[in-house]
Amino acid sequence: MNSTSRLACWLVMAALVFSRAQAQTNPSVNTPNSGNDSFAPLPGIFNSELPRMTLPADLRVTLRPRIGDIQNRDHLRLVWGLRYGLTTQWELSADIDSYLAHGLKDKSLLATNGISQLSVGAKYRFNDFLEPFWDTAAGIKFSVPIGHAPEELTDGLRHIAPFMTMEHVFKRHPSVTGFLSFGLDLNSRAVPRTTTDEHYGADTWFVTPGLTWRRGPVKYTLELTYRSSAGLDNTDTYNVTVRPGMAWTLPPHLTFNSRNRWVLGLGLSAGLSDQGSSFGVNTRIQTNFDFRRIFYTPKAITTARR
Repeated sequence: MNSTSRLACWLVMAALVFSRAQAQTNPSVNTPNSGNDSFAPLPGIFNSELPRMTLPADLRVTLRPRIGDIQNRDHLRLVWGLRYGLTTQWELSADIDSYLAHGLKDKSLLATNGISQLSVGAKYRFNDFLEPFWDTAAGIKFSVPIGHAPEELTDGLRHIAPFMTMEHVFKRHPSVTGFLSFGLDLNSRAVPRTTTDEHYGADTWFVTPGLTWRRGPVKYTLELTYRSSAGLDNTDTYNVTVRPGMAWTLPPHLTFNSRNRWVLGLGLSAGLSDQGSSFGVNTRIQTNFDFRRIFYTPKAITTARR
């Protein structure tokens, strides 16, 4: 078993260990940062970055298994996400895409496994820019395929994606916000791939207006994204996507009183592009880990946050 295969196995086992460890922590201590991450991206359901930041010194770790892969693919994809609040204005993030053969289709259990992609990013929140009407932040993300993953698990491209995002809270309806995000996706080939698609690897720009609405444990989102390569590439492509979604934070009695934050997401996607139209349904499950609950006592956590 090579190094990436061992790492993939350790990631899966860590999910089980950490989940069990946190289930035994003191339930009287509130989960740090449970409020200001309520509209963090949940890819496939809600893709936009908002100006909201992870609290300083908080490390939020998420696990997103692609459950639909059990039916549609030979491999189950497990995406590990990390967000760290460096200061009140700086946030760092990373995603590690792992995969393993689940054994329910053509490949036997754990016949192939490893890491398919690594992504890192940073976001900066402006204090006074466009206030008081807009909260504003800017950032950049970088992703690259790694290892020797099956071709269908990555797009084979290296991505550099700078972005800017703005959000407005409606005073009369504080649970409703409007936002506007825009940015670039600059691509280069990282893995040799044979394709007849003339649009493959094209640089694009995008703009996404949308709305969010939080109602108790359920958040509702609506995104309208226009993406085009006009002015950036020899090909003039466009894609318009409407994505309504919802995410439900499960109550403790449905998660065996685990201290992890479990989220179920459901989203629809309707698109129109220069190559035709599309429609899809996405489901996601995500859990958040708080590592300080494993390595520190609840009293130490409370003291550290004062």
